[in-house]
Amino acid sequence: MRRLSKIACSSAAALACASALAQQSPPPVSGPIPAKEYWTAKAQCWADLAVSEKYQGDTRNTAKTAADNAQRIRSALSKGLEPTSADEQPIHAREVLPSLNSRNGRAAWRSDIEKISAAVFRYHEHQCRTPRSACLEVALESVWENMEETQGARWNHGRPEIDAALRLASGAVDDLSQCDPPPEPIPVTDLPRAIPQRSLSADVLFAFDSADLTLAGERAVTAVAKELGRDSGSRFRVVGHTDLIGKAAYNQRLSERRAAAVKRVLQESLPDASIDSAGVGSSMPIVTCSRHRDAKTIACLAPNRRVVIQVLP
Repeated sequence: MRRLSKIACSSAAALACASALAQQSPPPVSGPIPAKEYWTAKAQCWADLAVSEKYQGDTRNTAKTAADNAQRIRSALSKGLEPTSADEQPIHAREVLPSLNSRNGRAAWRSDIEKISAAVFRYHEHQCRTPRSACLEVALESVWENMEETQGARWNHGRPEIDAALRLASGAVDDLSQCDPPPEPIPVTDLPRAIPQRSLSADVLFAFDSADLTLAGERAVTAVAKELGRDSGSRFRVVGHTDLIGKAAYNQRLSERRAAAVKRVLQESLPDASIDSAGVGSSMPIVTCSRHRDAKTIACLAPNRRVVIQVLP
């Protein structure tokens, strides 16, 4: 079993800790890395980011959000539960990329951020969770927070965060080799469905309680669009689903907004296709779990949080 880094991160700045982790040569392992190591590392990286933001003069409440994320993750682990996406609140509202304007844009910065996001997407695509991927996800959050703070327009703001995330991303290929390969997709012809469809996890596409696609989510939808463009027709329906937690009216609106967001990206990739979208809230669950709002129930309900792309005749 792969062990967590022995680097003393608790009192170090998050970026220094992430840099040191990125420069390590991970020991060989066999089999998938347990999720507990991923979450333990993620809690530590959130805690270190909180310390770093506090000493930098936090003006956006980032330090408290990061510290609260670390505390919720550690609380779940202490109870023997696996944390979920609900235990993490984003430290940014929008993903702002630097401009490509030839006069005052920063094409190199933008390219670096896209490389970092692509590395995170590969981890999600392979369903691979490691200590490195945990810290990379936190590092990318810090990049987005800095870009949003200045709308990607200040030359010297956020570069250390980008460089730290790049160092972590540079080890992604070797790190991914330690995880099991992604499962083979089930052929549509083998699925007992009247309408061929693709189901995408909302936890991959969106931040918690958000209808704005993440960059990794946009990549996932674009990848499905390419597949559909090759093998399917020209009529599609996008249906958003939520879990049962929360008020029904709110869940209905959230499912509609998420479906519309996926439709927008799908339409950009398939401009000649006819696409409509709808939301059904929590009315069509795949699994049934306890109604208690705790980490175990939220994790159990994950299959219900999805966006389905149906291929219409």
